[in-house]
Amino acid sequence: MLIRIKFAKLGDLKFIGHLDTMRYFQKVLFRSALPVRYSEGFNPHPILEFASPLGVGLSSSGEYLDFELTKDLDPAVVEEALKGAFTPGFTFLRLTVLDPRIQGVRKASAMSLVDRADYLLYAEGLEKDVKDHINTAFDKYFSMDSIMLNYETKKGERSFELKENLFGYGKSYDEFAAAVSIRREDEECLIKETDDGAYLYFRVSAGSAVNIRPDTVLDSFLETVGMQGLRSVFAMHRIEMFHNTETGAIPLWAVK
Repeated sequence: MLIRIKFAKLGDLKFIGHLDTMRYFQKVLFRSALPVRYSEGFNPHPILEFASPLGVGLSSSGEYLDFELTKDLDPAVVEEALKGAFTPGFTFLRLTVLDPRIQGVRKASAMSLVDRADYLLYAEGLEKDVKDHINTAFDKYFSMDSIMLNYETKKGERSFELKENLFGYGKSYDEFAAAVSIRREDEECLIKETDDGAYLYFRVSAGSAVNIRPDTVLDSFLETVGMQGLRSVFAMHRIEMFHNTETGAIPLWAVK
């Protein structure tokens, strides 16, 4: 029985890395007492696969983990066991039972499915003139004809054109949802807007082919508009991850 869970990583937990997150979920599955499939060999451990490791410093309301049970159970029983094993900071959001076979081939991994992701850059506790200045700068930045993002990798520097990998943005969630045609019931951002905050929501390419990182977008934005001094007041949040199809982008919880 293949299981995919969606979970949130909030608060100070944004400062723990991927390896610590993986250890945490090993303990969650142990506490749940579910019949989880383990690896073989001298050091058996639960076989876990995360959709896309979350960078240190980002919170998220759209993280995914795949694992397998050695026998079929009622999904409600699995969900209840997992919820009881979670601790504050990580929040259980959804459970999906995956079809184990598609034409005799094992289901594609969560990581390989990721094509796009929704992010939020935000700053709160702002004076009105600062908030207005940031919102004006957002529009100025995205109205540019070209926005090149440069990445240092082990194989050297890579560059991506942000405008070619941007599928919509908005300065409020309602504006963003309209731009990317997403329904609120399909996606929930656990960061709530405040009157003294500036918010930038955007959808970009993600995954193995082209992976646009939110911190690179933030640094590019601040440098372009001359606001590098505000870097420390901004926070970053991943809202959701998607698999793109001929009919549009589907959140990973809906890909079975």
